[in-house]
Amino acid sequence: MADPITKHAFRQLSGRDTQLLKALLRVFGEAFADLPTYQDAVPSDAYLAELLDGTQFIALVALAGEEVIGGLAAYELIKFERE
Repeated sequence: MADPITKHAFRQLSGRDTQLLKALLRVFGEAFADLPTYQDAVPSDAYLAELLDGTQFIALVALAGEEVIGGLAAYELIKFERE
C-alpha cells in the first residue's frame, strides 16, 4: 500500500497559533544550530498571542501535514535616525 500524500501548506499565524510559533522557534533553533537561543527562554502563550495579534510582527509557517517544517518571521524596526 502506498504512503498517503502529505499535505503541504503555508499559514500566517494569529494569536490562537502560539503552539505553532513555539514549533517554529524549535525549527529555527535546529536550522541555525542554536537551540539555547530559541528554546531556553520561550515566551509565555499570552506574550506570543499578543505579539501575533499585533501589527508590528508577522510569522508564517510551512507545514507538512500538522508538522512545522519551516517559516519566517518579520517585524517592524522603528527607525530613529530619520523620520
